[in-house]
Amino acid sequence: MGWLTAAVVLVALSLLVFGGGLRGPAVTVTVVDDAVVRWLGGLQLPGLLGTMRAVAALGSWTAINLLLWGLLLALLVLRRVRHLLVVLVAWILEGVVVQILLAPLLRRPRPFGVEFRTEALPSQLRRMLRERGRDLHAEFLRLLPARPRPIRIQRWSARRIGLLVLVASLTALLAVLFPIVLVNNDQTTTLLNVSSLDCDQPEPLWLQAQSVPSASLVPCVSSLPAGWRVVDASEGPSPSAVRNGWSRFTLAKYLIGFLDVRLSATCDLTGATQRPSGQPGAQRYERTGQGSSGPAATWHTVFAGGCVTAQLDGIGAADPAFATEASSIVDFTTRHALQQALERRSGGRLQLDP
Repeated sequence: MGWLTAAVVLVALSLLVFGGGLRGPAVTVTVVDDAVVRWLGGLQLPGLLGTMRAVAALGSWTAINLLLWGLLLALLVLRRVRHLLVVLVAWILEGVVVQILLAPLLRRPRPFGVEFRTEALPSQLRRMLRERGRDLHAEFLRLLPARPRPIRIQRWSARRIGLLVLVASLTALLAVLFPIVLVNNDQTTTLLNVSSLDCDQPEPLWLQAQSVPSASLVPCVSSLPAGWRVVDASEGPSPSAVRNGWSRFTLAKYLIGFLDVRLSATCDLTGATQRPSGQPGAQRYERTGQGSSGPAATWHTVFAGGCVTAQLDGIGAADPAFATEASSIVDFTTRHALQQALERRSGGRLQLDP
């Protein structure tokens, strides 16, 4: 955010200074810039020339293109599709903003007092040649063995049609992948095909902990009362799953209700009332209302770096005894305990938070 703010401020200052052309404050800034450039050009220090050439090479189009395409290749190899799309969109936006919108507004002569146009001649020299009635372009053409054929720039070719089809295909692909990759939906979740989320079985709990790296506690099930079970991937719209940013598991009691337990970094406490919490270091909030299938009771357990939201839906949600039973199912284990279990299992080779 700091770099973005600095970029916006610099662009705004550039528009303010150079938007009106080479007049007013733009003259002062250009004079100072020209003086600094001439001073740097006059420095004679051992190794300075080579160092400046290396710095200039890092800013060349060749170096920039190599770094950019290397970044895209690395993201493809590492399968970071979301980051790849962000880089491509930023690349396109940068080209539109800088080359189309800002370049015509911020163009200024460099060095000071010499205006360069499309031809490689300073404006003063062109005016002098024009006053003398000379046309260098025509003179150069007469020196050629044969006059070149005019080249039509705006013409259709197989290459141009191929590039157009390629750009259209990539645009359509980005439009399809955008909601899948950038939106937090179920198409990009990892299903937990487990029948148990016991606090003593760390495998699914490790995935939950990695889905929310800031959470100091991870929900688990110490013991399931009679009639309760873990909903698997084939049973409904909310199976147990993990994704970057949240994780979820669902418990059900036949014909009575469902308990959806969701771990996230934050949760919405609007309308919730704080209640005593039996979990050390956590606060508990409760709220009642209507769910998708009737009455619903919701409990929020807020702790350092995370929040667990447990929502009970079904006909049993209005029964205080059933709600108390459902609430007692959800237990917690600490992130530190999961880290220690992973270190023991892997012999110290793996880390929960690499």
